[in-house]
Amino acid sequence: MMGRRLLVSLLPLLMVVMVTAAAFDISRAPPAFGVRRGAPKEYFEWRRPWGTAPFLLGSAAAIHLGNTSSCIAAYDFGPGSHEYYQLCMPSWVAVTDNDMVLSGEAAMNHATVSPGTAISGFTRLLDQRLKDDVVKSEMKLSPLYKFSEREGRVAIQFNHPSRRGQVIEFSPLDLTVVLVSELKHMAEAHLGRELSAAVIAVPRHLNYNGRQDVVNVGRYDAGFRRAAKAIDRQITLYHHHTEQGDDFTTRIVDYMAELIKEKNQWDIRQDAEALRRLRVACEHAKKALSDQEETMVQIHVADIESSAPLTRAKLEELNQDLLDRVMGLVDGAVMGTGSGWLPRPRDESRTDMVDEIVLVGGSARMPKLRQLIEDYFRGRRPNSRKGVEPEDAIVQGTAILSRPKAARYLEECFDYLYGKDGRGLPSFVFRTSN
Repeated sequence: MMGRRLLVSLLPLLMVVMVTAAAFDISRAPPAFGVRRGAPKEYFEWRRPWGTAPFLLGSAAAIHLGNTSSCIAAYDFGPGSHEYYQLCMPSWVAVTDNDMVLSGEAAMNHATVSPGTAISGFTRLLDQRLKDDVVKSEMKLSPLYKFSEREGRVAIQFNHPSRRGQVIEFSPLDLTVVLVSELKHMAEAHLGRELSAAVIAVPRHLNYNGRQDVVNVGRYDAGFRRAAKAIDRQITLYHHHTEQGDDFTTRIVDYMAELIKEKNQWDIRQDAEALRRLRVACEHAKKALSDQEETMVQIHVADIESSAPLTRAKLEELNQDLLDRVMGLVDGAVMGTGSGWLPRPRDESRTDMVDEIVLVGGSARMPKLRQLIEDYFRGRRPNSRKGVEPEDAIVQGTAILSRPKAARYLEECFDYLYGKDGRGLPSFVFRTSN
């Protein structure tokens, strides 16, 4: 029997709902992608039989590029080691006065000193145009930066921290190179050896060219050797790319900005640096309210210091329409009644066809959202299995594809890219996610 798993992704694309196969019988299922069953030995670079991966044990790592944090993980099959490791860092990139490029924690800390020269949340801008809704939304969230278009895609402009009037321009892909390179360096420092292959999870909204760009980031810019593609078997997908996890934070920022204006007769929205600090404070408050009923939002700028309490109930009130939209996507995925589907009678028993519910992304920790999901599935709790945390689900799932038994996911793309003889079989693996 084929099982079903419901995946609700909330990071970075706030509302993504996907039903995937929990398991399927490979003896009956058609080949997924590439190394066909019964292929001659000449088809393989290392003369390996069907059922093994086209890369060395432990040589492939999984990479997840998130808007908030990015991770690299793998099953280490090195000498004397057979364990799973996972390393993460904030998805921040910054430029210093002497043109040094910082990433991760160092870049995030640099943002407090020079806010206009550090940026995060750029992975959602991959393969986007200046006119796209997601870019327009980012413009409102990031008043410290200017956005332009380069070769038909959006680019981000910084003011140079020390050279007045000089502008530095990066594409989201340029910034992604920095993250992937640093993740590779972190993993190699942990392992004490070189990594030559990786499985990368990317946002589902990317088209073929966008995915190929990310492949090239790993292959040519970050130092991985070769490239191919692997895609999970997907049954149905519902998502809303223009709504981001940051929208929860934005509602708090707008609410607090009005309180500050009323109390101090000062519109904080007119001060880009102050608005950035308020956003950081609101982000901390949002996370705190996942574990407590009330917290304080505090901000100190120049000679103005302001603070106000924020309750979990108020947070839920501010974001009620976003929560409703999430549940609308869940219902569309389960009932098959969304756009692109033929109308069908509503059947409440379809919720019983889902074996497991997995919430993905930090926003999935919101108690209200978890309660709505639980109520929809009539008391069944999401993420019921131990060890599946919302922030880690994507990179853990990607790491599974880096194991030798994941060879069934690596098929037809080899025929397409390298010809029927399979010569030059690649060891860098690309995967779509969300």
